[in-house]
Amino acid sequence: VGHQHSYERSCPVYQGECVNDAVSGTTHIVAGSAGASAEKGGFSPSLGNFSVAHVNDYGYLRLSANRSMLRVEFVRTNSYENERGEKQSPG
Repeated sequence: VGHQHSYERSCPVYQGECVNDAVSGTTHIVAGSAGASAEKGGFSPSLGNFSVAHVNDYGYLRLSANRSMLRVEFVRTNSYENERGEKQSPG
């Protein structure tokens, strides 16, 4: 069966639901864009509204953090377009 060779980011999830509060919710990221062919099957809407960003391209993750923020950026190796998610700390 295997796994996706692509990038996907979820909404912030708390108690099984998407929340607008990025502080209390957990954002899930899958980045499996190396070692095999790029995914051609696409992303299924049958999994609900959790998937808010997906990229079928090769790239890598760039992370930066300080005391109040974590930034995760998917950098495409074949383009200048990036996908970014940020998480602010409470208080």
